Amino acid sequence: MKNGFTLIELLAVIFILGVLSAIVVPNLFNTYKDKQLELYDNTVSEIERYASIYVVNNPSVFKEIETNGSINISISELCDSKIATCPITDPRDESIMDGYVKVSVDSNNIENYIYEYFENN
Repeated sequence: MKNGFTLIELLAVIFILGVLSAIVVPNLFNTYKDKQLELYDNTVSEIERYASIYVVNNPSVFKEIETNGSINISISELCDSKIATCPITDPRDESIMDGYVKVSVDSNNIENYIYEYFENN
């Protein structure tokens, strides 16, 4: 009766573990990146919701949108008005987001507004 494993058996196990890790690690990395992008989209949606609250709380903004067709609301304005909790971090790279939300009138329905987030470059 022998004790332990032969060199061939150990190499076979190491080879199998190497192949499995070559398959699993890229999938885990892609899943992580996908979740980061999903978190970023959720953060942008939240910023756009903050902007809609800002518009509702500031009636003078309605007139400016009607006059100019659109208005830009910066994240710092949302923070200063205490609507957003700041700083807002980008989940993709943990940097501080400092963009703005463009609020414009929906051309199909003038009673609706379109909120679009843009990053400052």
